[in-house]
Amino acid sequence: MRLSIHHAMASLAGLACLAAIPANAQAPDPARPVPAFIGNVTDGALVPLPGTPALAVAAPEAPVATPREKPETFLFSASRTPGHPVEFAGSVPSPEAARFLGSVAGADASVLGVAQGFPADFATPAAAGLRALSGLAVGELGFDGEYWWLSGDAIGEEGRDAVTGAIASLRTASLWTAEIGLASEAEVCLQKLVAFASRNDILFQSGSARITDGSNAALDELAGYLAVCPNTAIHVEGHTDSDGAEDLNLALSVSRAEAVVSALVERGIPLQRLYAVGYGESLPIAPNDTPANKQANRRIAFSLAEN
Repeated sequence: MRLSIHHAMASLAGLACLAAIPANAQAPDPARPVPAFIGNVTDGALVPLPGTPALAVAAPEAPVATPREKPETFLFSASRTPGHPVEFAGSVPSPEAARFLGSVAGADASVLGVAQGFPADFATPAAAGLRALSGLAVGELGFDGEYWWLSGDAIGEEGRDAVTGAIASLRTASLWTAEIGLASEAEVCLQKLVAFASRNDILFQSGSARITDGSNAALDELAGYLAVCPNTAIHVEGHTDSDGAEDLNLALSVSRAEAVVSALVERGIPLQRLYAVGYGESLPIAPNDTPANKQANRRIAFSLAEN
């Protein structure tokens, strides 16, 4: 289910009223004019006064907001997917605006070009849109030169209400269209797992697949995340740094992934949901040139298994 917000202003002027005369009614007394309107208006409805004939009222039609057609491309856009930083596309009015929005999103905005024709206060709604985008599991923010669009999936109804409320409270809310749905179980699961893996809380004894005792709390937390998506299968991926022989690192990465799977099974996660995969040193996330970078490469990551 998707929730659409369109802001419009309208005014209603006048009510058309028609007196319904019963078939057996007597001819009106010429000396007493028949009123065109007898009654009170309560909450927008006509309520006849006691002793007066019923009136048939033609109710005015409520104004219907026509959704704006979403353009195929935007002058400026940003998108968010689990496990990846915000990705920008298009242009902004200045290099300073690009740096500012990159800092708001915590992402690289160097791909943004510079163009003319943007409103003077472009950066303010853009920053608000990026903050709203950060509250979605997946989503897209776009600006066509006049109007803003935000679409995507939020985690739970409270998350959706928070995002739509933030947009509705903007001074420029009339220029926004927000289409926010609810994230699927798999989307929620992946976002939680990616956030967990980024902290690198599962540690192993040096050169072995033995999980340190200090990682028990992290494993409990991880099992809790997996419990919220019971129908999703997960790849548990082991990675190492480049120290040592490549074949031994590959074997070690598999053993460490299997150790995490065993720890999760002990915490009640069904074995059939979990797949241990090892990549050895083949997929580093940092150069293997400092102790800190090597520690970052010795990690457990997660992905959703394809059905």
